[in-house]
Amino acid sequence: MALTLRPLALDDTDAVHDWACLPESCRYQAWGPNTYEQTQAYVRAAVAAPPDRLVLGVLVDD
Repeated sequence: MALTLRPLALDDTDAVHDWACLPESCRYQAWGPNTYEQTQAYVRAAVAAPPDRLVLGVLVDD
């Protein structure tokens, strides 16, 4: 298995939402579960963030 880290992209919205909409994923967070619109806003902000803010996607290859 290989893990790859890369900057988050707008195309990642569906994958991020699959996780961010689950109550068990955000049980101990100050946010969520997210609506799709909330996830879209987060991903747009993350993609536009300055380079010193690391927001990464994790790709898993089996």
